[in-house]
Amino acid sequence: MSDYYSVNSFRSLKSPPLLTRFISILLLALTIAAPAVRAESAETKEWYRLLTNSVPYQPQSITQDADGGIWITSVDGTEPVSGVWYKPSAVSEAPSFTHITNDPRNNALNSDFNPPVVKPQLTAPVQYVIRDKQGNVWYALNNRTVLCEKADKSWLTFAMPDSSDIQPGVGTSGVDSAHRIRLIDKPDGTQEKLLIAARGIVRISAAFGVVETRQAYDIYNNSFITDALIDSSGRYWITSGRGLEQGTSLVNTTYVKDLYPSAEYPTAPGTETMISRIVEDSLGNIWFCSDFGYGVDGIYCYNKSGNWIKYSDGPVNDIGLRAHDIAAGSDGTVWFGSVYSGAGAILRYDPAGGGVWTRFTQAELGLDSGEVHGLAVDGTGLWFITAYNPGITGNGTGAHYLSFTAQNQPIVTHYTYRGDSSSLTALRFNQIAADKSGGVWFPAYDDPSIARLKADGSWQQFRQAGNVGFGSFGVVGAAADSNNIVYFAPLRSVPVAYDVTAEQWLTLPAEPFTDFYYYGVYVDPDNGKWFYGAYGVYYLNPDNTAWTSFAPAELPGFPADYYIEDVLVDKGGNVWFICRSEVVLMKKGEAGGAATWFRFTNGNDGFSSGYGVTQDDSGQVWNVAKQKFDSLTNTWVTVDDTSAFDQRNLQFLNGTVPAGMDLTNALSPLNSWSGVIENLVTIDTKGTLYFSAGLGSVSGGIAAFGLLPANGICGSYDAQSYPVAPSANLCSSGAASVVTGIGPWSWSCTGSNGGGAAYCSAELQAETFKPGDCDSNDSVTIAEVQSSINMFLGLGTAKGCVDQDANGNVSIAEVQKVINSFLGI
Repeated sequence: MSDYYSVNSFRSLKSPPLLTRFISILLLALTIAAPAVRAESAETKEWYRLLTNSVPYQPQSITQDADGGIWITSVDGTEPVSGVWYKPSAVSEAPSFTHITNDPRNNALNSDFNPPVVKPQLTAPVQYVIRDKQGNVWYALNNRTVLCEKADKSWLTFAMPDSSDIQPGVGTSGVDSAHRIRLIDKPDGTQEKLLIAARGIVRISAAFGVVETRQAYDIYNNSFITDALIDSSGRYWITSGRGLEQGTSLVNTTYVKDLYPSAEYPTAPGTETMISRIVEDSLGNIWFCSDFGYGVDGIYCYNKSGNWIKYSDGPVNDIGLRAHDIAAGSDGTVWFGSVYSGAGAILRYDPAGGGVWTRFTQAELGLDSGEVHGLAVDGTGLWFITAYNPGITGNGTGAHYLSFTAQNQPIVTHYTYRGDSSSLTALRFNQIAADKSGGVWFPAYDDPSIARLKADGSWQQFRQAGNVGFGSFGVVGAAADSNNIVYFAPLRSVPVAYDVTAEQWLTLPAEPFTDFYYYGVYVDPDNGKWFYGAYGVYYLNPDNTAWTSFAPAELPGFPADYYIEDVLVDKGGNVWFICRSEVVLMKKGEAGGAATWFRFTNGNDGFSSGYGVTQDDSGQVWNVAKQKFDSLTNTWVTVDDTSAFDQRNLQFLNGTVPAGMDLTNALSPLNSWSGVIENLVTIDTKGTLYFSAGLGSVSGGIAAFGLLPANGICGSYDAQSYPVAPSANLCSSGAASVVTGIGPWSWSCTGSNGGGAAYCSAELQAETFKPGDCDSNDSVTIAEVQSSINMFLGLGTAKGCVDQDANGNVSIAEVQKVINSFLGI
């Protein structure tokens, strides 16, 4: 059949009879070339993650490429996944960064956010990333590997030296992995690379060959390499805790203190002056700074005339003489970012007017943190990142862009971890809770905010409860009752509640107490609320009208260690208080009589366990060592058969979860199910499980198990032109809404499992449009004719440039119109 598709065959079609014959052959072809029907597989539950769509939790490094793109990495261990955060250059664009990661299940957000870009090669945390002039992206992984994603999308791998032989039994990948990559400009416009690790440097040629290697065979930290540079004159500069070196190759170097002795060069770096960063400015001067080590006493410059200059007075002294990073602008300016700087944050040196130093304070720049950990200069301003500061509201972490007005006043655009996220506002979570309407609530453990994932996949953030704030610390607890009300325990502020059905914050009765230091909140089977913490427990009755305080001052039987870390009300109405050093039972009195108190510690009444209790489906209470509580003797019994404990169902507002769930394929390191604290996991109305913090600590983000959220995807008729409203091929994933408009037209494609909708549109076709002119160049080629035939045969997706009645199918009449356009008739 391919003969009928040849160029010569089409050129022989000169008259309608031949067209008729040709169409007949096509009809015959259709009967023998029907496309196969693709079988759809049933959806299965799987593990995925929820993170933020903002910058990473603790930015580690920031670089800017030749196209103005911003690349950020995260500090090791603070992100539960490996990856890189990327943003195009324009400050006016949306604040969200695209997350580049190794697994498509990372950061399952809906279509309102940038979906993660998947690069399976990034199998370890990325310490540094940079894109060179040729468009190759270099990733320094923390497993002694540097990857190069070439502009043609092929990948190269470079291994850093392994120095584990000098420290047997000690993991050394952290010090052998590159923490910085230097681009070295060559006269021909290409760039070489220096891959810099604490114990080694590898030089890569512009042709991707390993040219030279240097290793540091020493176990001591002050031998670690902090930076290296090949300047425009071909000089090599290398620094470690032992001092600054200069030479003609990576291995042929000499300490500057020997090349420039202090007697002759008193402003050169002295013995064991540890340089943290090196940069060459656009004028040919080499700059050096340090933020730790011996001899930290200023900023050094080796100028293009071969003289050493040391700056330590005035604004330089104001930043504490501790600059972590340097960046040089194209106009000769040099920027310094300080750490532990107090009032100082950014320092600029301008060579104009003999050299002017300007300090930009933390307050002037509107920063929560003055610890600047990375700098990158573009043509008009400065990008920089600030570090996480525990205890500071907002915590100061983020990326920032510093530019200037016509009057030279600084303007700072902030891209902060919490402030710009419209999904999760934290990485750290304690308790989480699902409501009865399909939503899930995520209070931020170290930030006064609450994120809500609604049933339709959209997100909502709360910074206060109506007119009531959450205080200056995090929100540590969340629990929902059977009336569809969710209660929250801010760490150092008053409890608050949200009525999901009415979509409004509630006014709770005034608390009869003044001390707040909550660890969480528990809702009992009768809808009583127990807010527990460092000063005891405060109980709010089921109809939210009265409080009761439980603390040593009120109840002699209450634990002396009144740091209450959990509460359980069992099926008998007995209240269990889990403390740091004991478990205390307030046993319900008979016939309304007074409660009886029991205290359990290791070795007391048979109790042999860590401090925690749970119950099985029958109401039997167990401790975490799988001992039964005997309510008749008020003692603990060790038993051989623990199947009731192991096979129990965990009870949640929206259903139960089997305790024996297999966690081996979880994306986060989850604890075994028997050790789960049940308020760290919840289940929504769709049956999706959400695990707070990976159940290992509060710093693991949210791991989920369920049907993976899928965003709607526009069909092939999106962004096309038609003479009539399209009625088919509207969505390639999701259900299509009603098409609205009179040209242009618009419609949406729904997501599934909480995924977001896609929004699509089509234009009214111009009257001069030629059938089959799919590239809109006002002519129809033989390739476009063949493409229209494939659409007719079902071998290609119908497009509006051929399917002009927009019904999702290409008819023989529409193919004939394309052929006529090709023939000019």
